[in-house]
Amino acid sequence: MTISAEELNQLLEIFYCEARPEKNGALYQKNTLINLRAAINRKLADLKRSMDIVKGKEFSSSNGVLYGLCKERIRDGTMATTQHRQPITKSDMEKIHAYFKNAPNNPVILRQCVYFHIALHFFTRGQEFYHQLRLDSFTFHTDESGEYAVLNEEEGNQGNARNTLNCGRRMYATGGDTCPLKMLKLLIEKTEETAQFLFNKYRTENLCNLIPTLKWFHDAPLSKSTFATFIKDIGKGAKLSRVYTGNCLRLTALENLSEADIEDFEAQRKLFLSEFKERGLLSRYNKKITALQKIITATLQPNIKTTKYGSLKG
Repeated sequence: MTISAEELNQLLEIFYCEARPEKNGALYQKNTLINLRAAINRKLADLKRSMDIVKGKEFSSSNGVLYGLCKERIRDGTMATTQHRQPITKSDMEKIHAYFKNAPNNPVILRQCVYFHIALHFFTRGQEFYHQLRLDSFTFHTDESGEYAVLNEEEGNQGNARNTLNCGRRMYATGGDTCPLKMLKLLIEKTEETAQFLFNKYRTENLCNLIPTLKWFHDAPLSKSTFATFIKDIGKGAKLSRVYTGNCLRLTALENLSEADIEDFEAQRKLFLSEFKERGLLSRYNKKITALQKIITATLQPNIKTTKYGSLKG
């Protein structure tokens, strides 16, 4: 491949304007065009060409055409605007908790319930995080506000580096029907002792006849891709008003923190979403983290009143 950066830039200007799906000739959406550009850029890297069509100054005009084209098509209605993720509404949250009341009697819902609470309390992201969790990944402690679970430090540092601070976050017991600690302990109790991982396949024979003395889950872990369907399956089971994604769970927890009217909320929000790995940062904010986790637990559970400094069980 000997094409120059100048020639490629001119071809890209034409390509962005004329690219169409082969089947129906409709226009590509903005995200699709961006992905096509990224694919071309990866191909250039594979070919060992020292070109960057995304950030390179030589391709500023073709990128200008791309973004200008998207703006024009959005204005005339031929291209949809970007749909931002939304937090789970309060009415849908109530439906979810009503759905989770069946968790103690249904292996499928129990597994979904534990996943849901872990995602909300520990601000997790990525399927790898859930796939690596083990039966002993959480330890249980008690303070003046009650019992809580924390993620072991070694688990918080595995997989995605963004989960590094997870080991400082807490999930408190609420005492309700869908108490996160109660559901987590039940999942562990109903899993074969030989299992290594927290999330495993259920025994199909137990779906119709749950025997309290028998284990519901054997020692075969779920595949990583299975976790991608969890929030959608919860939405179908609870008959929610819209389709949610894993990112919606993180937005929901952040919204609850904002509504709790916490002092210096912006600093706390940055802490929870930060990419920092310094343990010193975590120790400095340890007390504030504890207060925030109490509020997260409280605002995500029905019939629990919240205050500026924590939760009051109702």
